[in-house]
Amino acid sequence: MKRCNFLDAGCGSGCVGITLAIERPNWNIFLSDINMNAINVAKKNSHLLNQQNIKFICGDWLKPFKPKSFDFIFSNPPYIALSDQRIDKSVLNNEPHSALFSGVDGLNDIKKIILSSKKILSDQGILLMENGIDQTDKISRLLQANDFTDISVHIDYNGHGRFTSSYKK
Repeated sequence: MKRCNFLDAGCGSGCVGITLAIERPNWNIFLSDINMNAINVAKKNSHLLNQQNIKFICGDWLKPFKPKSFDFIFSNPPYIALSDQRIDKSVLNNEPHSALFSGVDGLNDIKKIILSSKKILSDQGILLMENGIDQTDKISRLLQANDFTDISVHIDYNGHGRFTSSYKK
C-alpha cells in the first residue's frame, strides 16, 4: 500500500503540517517555505513533538518537487492585495510583509501554486488553499481554467469563503 504524501507549501511555523503528522503518523509529511528562518522554526516545533514522519525543504513554492510527488497540497499563501486597508495592525506589525501581500489583486502566489500543482499533484490529488474573503470566485475560475474539478469553497465561522479545495483532473 502506497503511503500518502502531503505538502504544506509555505509552512511558516509548521502548525498545519506538524499537526497532520501527529494525526497521520503513516503519512509522509513535507513542510516547505522559501524563508529558511521559517523552516528553522518549523524544525524546532517538530522536534519538540518528536515527529519522525516530516521532511523540510527550503524552496520557492513547488519548484523543488518532482511531478506527481504529492497526494495533497495545502497552502496558506500570501493573498492580501497591496492596496487592501482591511488588515489588522497587529498582523501588519508582527508578520513579514512577504507572508501577507501578493501583488495588486493578492493572487500572484495563488496563481503560481495552481499552475505548479497541476504537475506536482498525483492523479486525483487534492489542492487546498486558504484565500481572502473576496477571492473565491476568481480562484474557482483559475482552478477550472487549469483543469481542476470538484471545486469547493469552505466557509469560515464568520460566513466568509476562506478556503478552496479541488481535485486534479
